[in-house]
Amino acid sequence: MTRLSKLREIKGVKQYENERPRRWFQNARFDLYIWEDAAGGIFHFQLAYGKPANERLIQWHWRSGYEHHQLAPSRHSLGYPETPLLMQNPSENSLNPEISALAQEFRSDAADMEPRIREFVLEHLTAYQNSLELQYPSPEIGGLNAGSYWSLTAIILGIIVIGSVLLFFLSN
Repeated sequence: MTRLSKLREIKGVKQYENERPRRWFQNARFDLYIWEDAAGGIFHFQLAYGKPANERLIQWHWRSGYEHHQLAPSRHSLGYPETPLLMQNPSENSLNPEISALAQEFRSDAADMEPRIREFVLEHLTAYQNSLELQYPSPEIGGLNAGSYWSLTAIILGIIVIGSVLLFFLSN
């Protein structure tokens, strides 16, 4: 088994005017970008993973919360790679177990990283996983998963409404 490299900070990251400075950490599995306020507190991060075949990105911002994206394959224009496009993931529910494994891999790869950054990202990965469990419950309900249960409920309610409308018009 090949030992993967630890996340290392990339120095000399291009900074943009009117934007708080960002830092970039990278290895074969991850790219982590963080933005810090003047006091050194993290207010935004982006964690890209699944490189290179199935790259995804989890980001957190103190104002907007969590987002999870699939990165579209990078295109090349005039010989240079273009910035990948972010696509919303089609099924957050399918990512729930993935986030737990992701957190374990990140913990291992970030062992040499500044503890405050590593722990901040890990805490937010855990919080994001917990929010997905609330949004997309996985327990089976009468042999159906929760999504199928609600779809079936909507169909039954639709039939009841249509039947009621038909009865109303037929009785008049």
